[in-house]
Amino acid sequence: MTGQEKFEKAKQRVLLEHRFFASMMMRMKWVADESCNTAWVNGRTVGYNPKYFEQITVRQGMGVVVHEIFHPMLKHHLRIGNKDFELWNEAGDYAINPLIIRYGFELPEGVLLDYRFEGMSAEQIYSILVQERQEEKQKQKEKEKNQDQSDNQDGQDEQSGGQDQPDNQDQSSDQDDNQKESGNQDGQDEDQKESGDQDQDDQDQDDHDQSESDQSGQGIQNEKKSFRDEVRPAVDESGKEADEAERTAQEIEIDIAVTQAAKFAEKAGQGFSGMDRLVKDISTTETPWQQILQNFLYESAKTEYNWSRPSRRHEQYFPSLQNYEAGNIAIVIDSSGSINDDVFNRFINEISTTLENISSEVWVIVADDQIQEAKQISADDLRELKPKGFGGTDFIPAFKWLEENDVQPKALIYLTDLECNSFPEEPNFPVLWAAYGRSAHHAEHMPFGEKIILR
Repeated sequence: MTGQEKFEKAKQRVLLEHRFFASMMMRMKWVADESCNTAWVNGRTVGYNPKYFEQITVRQGMGVVVHEIFHPMLKHHLRIGNKDFELWNEAGDYAINPLIIRYGFELPEGVLLDYRFEGMSAEQIYSILVQERQEEKQKQKEKEKNQDQSDNQDGQDEQSGGQDQPDNQDQSSDQDDNQKESGNQDGQDEDQKESGDQDQDDQDQDDHDQSESDQSGQGIQNEKKSFRDEVRPAVDESGKEADEAERTAQEIEIDIAVTQAAKFAEKAGQGFSGMDRLVKDISTTETPWQQILQNFLYESAKTEYNWSRPSRRHEQYFPSLQNYEAGNIAIVIDSSGSINDDVFNRFINEISTTLENISSEVWVIVADDQIQEAKQISADDLRELKPKGFGGTDFIPAFKWLEENDVQPKALIYLTDLECNSFPEEPNFPVLWAAYGRSAHHAEHMPFGEKIILR
């Protein structure tokens, strides 16, 4: 089996067996690159060396694939800044490798693994590594200083004892000859040991040809014992270094992609222990609600056609939604008594502007504890909406109305104060809760959907 075949098989098995990581895997471009030692990633693209995959099993290849997914998933490419490139890469590996093993994957030999770093962020590990490097440099300086002093002392001793040099030289010559003979014998023993160990690598059932690739030479054997990839700085779609706006937009994309990946995995029955915690940890970056709103609609429109690749962007913050059809978009407005006119108007203006770039059919439902109004309108007409009702709050009627009227939205956005505990069953379309008011913090406890807090 060639390295390229092993790589493809590793990806295929991740795709079939691990829907969460498969979802994240498919949003990136994977390219063969024999100029790198093992692999590299910049958030958009993963480069891999097929020759490296010749030296590992398919199961280890799966671990490498997931390793390259983890770096951008944890936004390591967005957090490099002015840090030392080598140390930041080491810190990232120390942060993710215990997680990869915990989730049941196998990594190649020689990965960076130190359980004293388990549970730490890459930044925390980086700080420790920087300190340790400084201490090591200081020790090296002291060692060199002591060595210089020792050399000076040896030089003085040699000058004072020069008359015995011929006899010493003869003894040294004899010792060198003995060492040479011993070295040759050791070399033969080492060759025999390598020959005996050559076929002792992991024999994965999908890698029955592993023993053949183990015979490719000592240089490859050394490479096999040291898996080091590269996390490169983020780039935009043209390959140029990402500016602040691009990095912000990529953060949002990742948060949404991770949340959707968890949903895909759950629906496929492939959730795993710790997935919820992982998603929560990854999505802790606070971003403006306007950006989350726009990206939610962007992802909803995009996934119908190609949910693995990002679309082109505007010059500034947000992805372009032009030439994408979102189908039905449902907007539910909570018109209970606590509604705030200022928040209502800001929300309507923002969503109206966003929908101008999407070919969609907009259904608007105004509801408190019952339906006050439900109609299909254009994005422009959204700005003419006025709140009605001002009663209590119940989330069930709006979802029930959609079902009874056979409206299957591509996505639903619910503007609400969250002062309600009456929820429907989770629908089979994505939901974004846009929360405001004193109860907005309850968004963390919503039974389904994504959440933003309008500030």
